[in-house]
This record gives sequence, structure tokens and C-alpha cells, in this order.
Amino acid sequence: MSRERARRRAEQQAAAERTRSARAAQQRRRAALRRLRPRLPATVTRRGHVARVWSRRTRTQRAGMVALALAIVVLTFLLTDSWKTRLAVLALLAIAAPALSTLALGRGRG
Repeated sequence: MSRERARRRAEQQAAAERTRSARAAQQRRRAALRRLRPRLPATVTRRGHVARVWSRRTRTQRAGMVALALAIVVLTFLLTDSWKTRLAVLALLAIAAPALSTLALGRGRG
């Protein structure tokens, strides 16, 4: 009777060891695949939405861009009398500011 119990216990332990080794192998495979899978850049979320462009700029850079735009608007309003010209400069500034900031400061942070 005790030999039978010892045999069953040995079979159970062998089955448990096989299960443990299979799980460990599966975890190693998953870890290897996780290392191989490319990671998303910091500006892209998991749903595919791109984060705000401002997150690429430092506070000083943002302040400089705002100050420059404000200076252009003030100079335009002081130096021109035509409302058409003022509105055209405002529209051009709104459209061109992102492109000019990217050209001047680059695409990366800092």
C-alpha cells in the first residue's frame, strides 16, 4: 500500500515539475518576444493618438515662441493701418508658427 502511495506521489510530483517547466519556458518565450517587440515612442499612446506638440518643447522654448508671435502681432498693429494686412499677418502667423518652430527648434525635445 505505501509503495502504491509513493508511486502516485512520484507521478504527481513529476507532472507538477513538467507543468512548472512548461510555464517557465512559456514565460521565457514571452519575455524574449517582449524584448524584440519595438516600443512606442514617448509621444504616442497605445491607442495611436499622438500627444500634444507642446510636450516636445521646453517651457523656455514655448515662452520664446509666444513672445516672438506677440511681438510680431504688436508690431503689425503699430506699423500698419490696414485691417486686411493685420488679419493677413495674424492668419499667416497662425498657419506658419508650427512649421517655423519645427524648422527652428527641430523635431525632438530640447
